[in-house]
Amino acid sequence: MNIFNGAYKSPPNNLESKKTKNTKEKYTYYYSLFYSNIFNDTNIGNFTIYKGNILEYDNSPITENRTIYGEYTPELFYKINKILIEEIKVEQEESNRFIFLNVWNNYFEGTDLETDERYGYGSINALSRALFGLHFTN
Repeated sequence: MNIFNGAYKSPPNNLESKKTKNTKEKYTYYYSLFYSNIFNDTNIGNFTIYKGNILEYDNSPITENRTIYGEYTPELFYKINKILIEEIKVEQEESNRFIFLNVWNNYFEGTDLETDERYGYGSINALSRALFGLHFTN
């Protein structure tokens, strides 16, 4: 008997193997590499694994133990969401289709879905286009 109905699996996964820079405790990871193993896992045991996505992240303004998820773009965010959505449509019944976003609208860490100076409406538009099956446009 499981005590869980489901679990949430979100990138980044296996960060240690994806590290691209390690100088003075500053770690930079390529955003596009986070998804190397998230697409293969659907169920572990008798409960559903829900999948998710993240945006860019850089906590260097607020901590000395810095981590950066680099090379994020709204277009890459769109492409990964589109893949996740297509997989969810195949794997889950219609009443059980969810995608989770690890976004906490923290301007200091750059992980905000709402409008900002860098991308404008780019990230939220990329998400809505992926959800409704539209093509990405800048």
